[in-house]
Amino acid sequence: MTLDPIPFAVTAMDHVALALVVGTAAAWLYLLPAGHGNNGPSRAPMSVLVLALALLAFTSAADLLARTAALADVSLGAAWPYLGRALTHSDYGGFWQLRAVAWTGLLGLTLFIAWCGPVRVAAWGIAVGAVTIIFTASATGHAGDDGALALPALINALHITAACLWGGSVLIYAIRLLPALQRPGIPAQILAQTAMRLSTLAGAALAMVLATGIYNAWRLLPDWPSLWESGYGRALMLKLAAVAVMMVIGAANRFFLVPGVGRWARQNSGGGTVRLFLRVLRVDAAVFLLVLAGAALLGMQAPPGH
Repeated sequence: MTLDPIPFAVTAMDHVALALVVGTAAAWLYLLPAGHGNNGPSRAPMSVLVLALALLAFTSAADLLARTAALADVSLGAAWPYLGRALTHSDYGGFWQLRAVAWTGLLGLTLFIAWCGPVRVAAWGIAVGAVTIIFTASATGHAGDDGALALPALINALHITAACLWGGSVLIYAIRLLPALQRPGIPAQILAQTAMRLSTLAGAALAMVLATGIYNAWRLLPDWPSLWESGYGRALMLKLAAVAVMMVIGAANRFFLVPGVGRWARQNSGGGTVRLFLRVLRVDAAVFLLVLAGAALLGMQAPPGH
């Protein structure tokens, strides 16, 4: 396996930022019940969304510079004069411009929410903007070699979207939403309801991750030995190991901790269950960061079936 630290770090940060944006949109559109669109808990993800947009701005600029250097066959330091031509005379440049438009839309919607605009209305636009950026990332990667609208690119975009929905929701819930829902004055039933919704959403997104991941593996791995004989296959196994850990944690949440949170909400006792749920979710979120790191490493390997 080859690992160039700088492109790896940029790609991993890009994945994290997209997961945070998708997770924020999911929190506003599904996790929080209707009627809580502009209250305290709904404002909790705002700081994370701002951080995610700043990360996306940085990773977009860094990727443009790196791709320009590759297209012009020059070093990074010598790529600056070629940026304009890369943007206007390459397929990559066209997709990067679409990404920039989507990012600008995300920024505008974030400012709209900050000025007390309707959260749920803007969240739909945030979801569309995030999916658009994911589409451009898929179209300019290995999956887009047959065309941006070819089946492999579309399936890969769906795979990335589902992964961001799965893990991004866990991230946002663990680091911002659940702590906000534990504040005085928030009904315990709301916390229990959001916990069940998170489990349901994560399960549905995981099913889509597995289905699209199986398709990608079938297309890119010509045989079983490719899993351990190629750098791509070994990176995939590392990623799958982290996914398996998240699946075990998700099953424990679904069948043990989430019902325990529901009992706590009904009986108003056993607060230790909620604290344990939060700790487990934070472990789950940390493992998801390893999944994203594995995805970044995977994207740097040449698929053996290519």
